[in-house]
Amino acid sequence: MKQMINLQLFARAQSWNAELKIDADTVYVQTASEVSEGEEGRIDVVDGDRKYKIGDQIFDVGEISVTILMKNKNERRDYDLLNDFSKGRPKDIFLIFRDSQGVPQLTYLLSQCGCHRGKKNAFDRKSKAEDTHTFILTPEAVKEVA
Repeated sequence: MKQMINLQLFARAQSWNAELKIDADTVYVQTASEVSEGEEGRIDVVDGDRKYKIGDQIFDVGEISVTILMKNKNERRDYDLLNDFSKGRPKDIFLIFRDSQGVPQLTYLLSQCGCHRGKKNAFDRKSKAEDTHTFILTPEAVKEVA
């Protein structure tokens, strides 16, 4: 029992790094919001004096927000790739989550994904954080792939 407690004290949460594969390019993402294959909508149905919900077979994938770092004026590669993607047509892209050793843990195919510009983070001179930009991904479907 004592050995088990000691192991729990040294355990730590492992963070995953996210990246987007857009055509042949890779965009490194600082943060990515929750990803799911969709949530089925529900509607109210009345049966006599009883009311209940049933699934309507319409799945809502939702939006996926990603934040990228703006390192400096000369290194705008990730920003330029997502900015160009936001001005173009929807396409299939991959969202890959890697562990600290760089091994892929989760890979999602975002089908017919559109990209939209989000908010620009206000630079805080008291903080050591770098400037960031947020983009919103709107896929038609999300599928976990091996």
